Amino acid sequence: MTTLPLPKTKSVLLKCKLFPPRTVAFLPPDFRLGKDHSINCNICEQEQIIRGNQKLATECEHLVRCNECSDYQIEKLYRCHTCCKELLGSFPPPCNPNCQRLQSTLGAVCNICKGNLTKDCTLCKSTLTFKQTRQILRNIISVFVVHPTHLPESYQRPCSHYSPCKFCSVKLCKARKKSAICSACRKFHVEKRRNTVNTKDDVGDDKCISSSYDVPSTIITSIKLESLIYKTPFLPCLFDNSFLHTKPSTEESNIVKRTWRL
Repeated sequence: MTTLPLPKTKSVLLKCKLFPPRTVAFLPPDFRLGKDHSINCNICEQEQIIRGNQKLATECEHLVRCNECSDYQIEKLYRCHTCCKELLGSFPPPCNPNCQRLQSTLGAVCNICKGNLTKDCTLCKSTLTFKQTRQILRNIISVFVVHPTHLPESYQRPCSHYSPCKFCSVKLCKARKKSAICSACRKFHVEKRRNTVNTKDDVGDDKCISSSYDVPSTIITSIKLESLIYKTPFLPCLFDNSFLHTKPSTEESNIVKRTWRL
């Protein structure tokens, strides 16, 4: 019994000096229905089946999908007339009569068809047409990069979206340089911060006298409120409000009344 070879997925290899080769794969519609498709792995140099639903990777685990690289290629493809007509059937309409995508460039080249791209329009990225087109192309286009554990020695990062951990500088993280923290360092610093907080709480409890001293109940006695009030000739007793009902004399007619409030 002969087994049929797996259908090969159309792919384009991207090469540059800073990063290892990346693979732009065009997944067919039946891939989402569970049908197996393969791409060529540039590490083991063999056809490997694509596995996973959300996090796509090859069966050999040498290549993984980079969502940021995929979105970047989708934005470039949105500016290519040839690729849009081949994948979508037509070129998406411009956002306004003065849209930058109506003007072509001479230096920007499409990585897929090698044709000239139009200018980048920032207003198009906020339109509903672009968001719907991007969602459609996300199910078709996937950029696979080398997994950090299988990175060749001649390269430091799989792509620009990976950065070394800012604490250990050994492991690569899918984050920017300032916020790149590997799982081991993150766990260590969380435990360290937690221990520091607990130590501060313990020191504060030791300094507080009331935490280690209980007042005996036999010492606590009832104190009359009258003994806490200090009487002066200027301030009448707070319990004696008879001065509020006295009538002022003729000599005190020009004196302003003051009401003492408790």
